[in-house]
Amino acid sequence: MSFDTPRYDVVIVGGGPAGLQAAMTLGRARRRVLLAAAGLPRNVAAAHSHNFFTRDGVPPLELLRLGREQLATYPTVEFVEAEVTDVVRHESGFEVTMGVRRVLARKILLAAGMRDELPAIPGLGEVWGSSAFTCPYCHGFEFADQPFVIQTRGAEGLQFATLMRGWSRDLAIATQGPDAFTPEEAARLKALGIPVHESPIARLETENGAVSAVRLEDGTLLPCRAFLIRPKQSQRVAFPAALGATLTEHGVWKTVDMFGQTEVPGLYAAGDASQMFPAIVMAVSTGALSGAGINVALAIEDADAVVRQPAGTP
Repeated sequence: MSFDTPRYDVVIVGGGPAGLQAAMTLGRARRRVLLAAAGLPRNVAAAHSHNFFTRDGVPPLELLRLGREQLATYPTVEFVEAEVTDVVRHESGFEVTMGVRRVLARKILLAAGMRDELPAIPGLGEVWGSSAFTCPYCHGFEFADQPFVIQTRGAEGLQFATLMRGWSRDLAIATQGPDAFTPEEAARLKALGIPVHESPIARLETENGAVSAVRLEDGTLLPCRAFLIRPKQSQRVAFPAALGATLTEHGVWKTVDMFGQTEVPGLYAAGDASQMFPAIVMAVSTGALSGAGINVALAIEDADAVVRQPAGTP
């Protein structure tokens, strides 16, 4: 790298709620930050974002626009629409590649979020983000007391169905095959009045752009106004694994403290990429914590550098 290579205190990978909040926290601490964002956010299919204080009901892209607009207040924060394709760790920090551009960073924050891998259920793509979703805290209120179908199974399915009773008592479970419930779990669901259907889903019936029923392969038609699913997820960026970062059993980057520090010194994670609660308010919270934690680490390093200088050095 040449002497004129741009140098930043922090490069943030991902421009969603976690990345934007971390950039604001670091910008207010007067840190030089590069926020690199590529692609659409995970919740772009949703018409509105919910359960976020003062911003309840704001469309996802509008929320991001407001965040980027407010970052312009902070002269040390730079935003760029670019995909980070590689990061190499050096003794003094990281070399970050974005297409033909390369920069240096003392710290890296992973905030690119997760990618939902939807199952091949006909009709699901048409209603994903509107009447088919994964987070009841984000969208359940709008379908209160209406019929829900939950695609789930086993112990996690019982927990999910129990939770959903707060939004509606008109619930049904579609397990896409053997239900994996223990006799005790099955008895509990029966006592709660939640039927379980093992026949695979043939398709989602839709009407006016919303789900109206779930049709099973055995011909059963389940009334449905909201379809809940926990799809498989994968990380949007893969390079952290090459740096030595590891994933938990849930597929999120493993962190070692409340500030999002991973097992790799100087590499942090925030938002959906680092925790299992896929909600904007949680992403913002982890973004603020990671931003503060990174600033503390940088401040200590700066102070240590001064202390190590020989006496009389300017």
